[in-house]
Amino acid sequence: MLAASSATAAGLPGARELLDRAIGVLTDKFWDEEDAMCVDQWDRTWSTLDSYRGVNGNMHAVEALLAAADVLDSHEIRERAHMITRNVISFSATNEWRIPEHFTADWEPDLELNRDHPDDPFKPFGATVGHGFEWARLILHLEAALTDDLIESL
Repeated sequence: MLAASSATAAGLPGARELLDRAIGVLTDKFWDEEDAMCVDQWDRTWSTLDSYRGVNGNMHAVEALLAAADVLDSHEIRERAHMITRNVISFSATNEWRIPEHFTADWEPDLELNRDHPDDPFKPFGATVGHGFEWARLILHLEAALTDDLIESL
């Protein structure tokens, strides 16, 4: 979705169609309306959803959603980025303002995940310091794109 947004902004042939397909996959397969967050991983047949939930995938989803919203000037897509961001801020507020990275299927922080395997390349134990900086950048981008009434809810 992020690449297709850039290609759409550049006016490349087929880019808008690719962006529409990417948004459709995110909406149909990864967006969890009830929790207003994205899920992480399905099997190859789209029949089994992994129980792991994470903030890293949602961080990249916010980045892609903001790019798509900017190129399409879509309030609906921007609102999804806003909902995810609001949830992540809420998660950090209950964790001494540190963003929990890993969660259970019902979005309870799993602060002990991979304690015995801290160097896991995709789900390392603890928090990833750089993600705090990236979230700060995304929050500023989002704030610049939102209307005043939505900014107050961040």
